[in-house]
Parts: sequence; C-alpha cells; structure tokens
Amino acid sequence: MQMPLAAVIFDMDGVIIDSEPLHEKAQSIVFERHRLEVPPSVYTDFKGQTEEDVFDYVVEAFGDGTLDASSLVRQKHEAYAGLMDEMEPIAGALEFIAFLSAAGYALGLTTSAIRDNQQRAFEKFGLSPFFRTVVTAEDVTRPKPDPQPYRITASRMGVEPEKCLVIEDSLHGVRSALAAGCQVAALTTSFGAEALATAGARYVYDSFADLRSNLPS
Repeated sequence: MQMPLAAVIFDMDGVIIDSEPLHEKAQSIVFERHRLEVPPSVYTDFKGQTEEDVFDYVVEAFGDGTLDASSLVRQKHEAYAGLMDEMEPIAGALEFIAFLSAAGYALGLTTSAIRDNQQRAFEKFGLSPFFRTVVTAEDVTRPKPDPQPYRITASRMGVEPEKCLVIEDSLHGVRSALAAGCQVAALTTSFGAEALATAGARYVYDSFADLRSNLPS
C-alpha cells in the first residue's frame, strides 16, 4: 500500500457486520407480505445499493401498480430492526478496529445504511468510541458508486482522500472510494476477488488477518 496512511474508513454492511443475511431476510418478509415473487438474483444485483434503489426496481419489475416503494422501504427497516438480535460481526472486524485505534489511525465510517441501523449496530458492538466520523445515507445526496460519500467522510475527518484507506466489500463501494481518490482494500465477504479487482480494487483480501499483515508498518 502507498504511504502514508493517515486514516482508515470502513464500510459497515459486509465489512464490520455480517448483515447481508439479515437484510435479505427482512426484504423477504416484505416481499412475502405483499406476495411479490422476487428472484434471488435481485439480492446479489443490488448489494451495496440503497434500499430506495432496491424497492424502486422491485415495484417496477414485480409490482401490480398498487404498491408504493417508500412504504415498502419503511416496512423493510421495521423488519430489519426486529432482527438485530441475530446480528454478528464479520470475523476479525472488531479486533482489527481496536488494533487500528490503538495504533493511532483516525477511523471513519461511510455506510449506505440509514442512521438508525448504523446506531443500532454501533450500540450492540460498542463501536462509537473508535470512530471520529460517521457518514450515513442521510448525509449524502448522491450514494455510492458516486464519490460523494467518501469525499464527505474524508473532508469531515480533515484528511486528504489519498491518505485514506477505505475497506469495502461491494463493487459500488469500491468504485465510490476510488473515484473519491482514496486507496481501497476490498474484502471477499460479498463478492469474489476477480469481481472486486475488476471494479478497481488494487488490494483484495479474504480476511482481516490478511489485511492486517499487509498494512504499512
């Protein structure tokens, strides 16, 4: 990795918390409630995108003309909140965050999740003391893959983007961070190494242990 690194910015879903199964479960609850027959490929196609993107597409492609996407988004958030007790961290994530903090790195978070879900995850895993800056879906007008989310985070942290290492798991997230001028390390928790590299990730790792061993000393 290039030197120097002044800050590390994390995505949340699929990087810090293993939330993708819970998001899919919450979406399935809403789909079944409204008898929407949505193929499994939709879950994969929309990883890393906003809930609005998902449900706008679902209503257009599978709805009967009577459903409102914003109402389905609210129902999905309610279903997800009810599943929080099932949430687990990505293996090694909490230990890696504590290690970076002790090593003196400034830490930030850039997530497409709504603030309520971010705060629930931070409360469950005691993450708030580690993070200088948090940017959620409510803080941006142009979500990933636009560079705006990571530019906002770097600006609020007072760090130049090229001195930030972003840790991502989604193709949209990788593209967003690169377009913002950040260095990017991708984890294969949601997509394969080849897809992440094709999206532009220069560094791709299977675990936080691999990532830690490759950090600049």
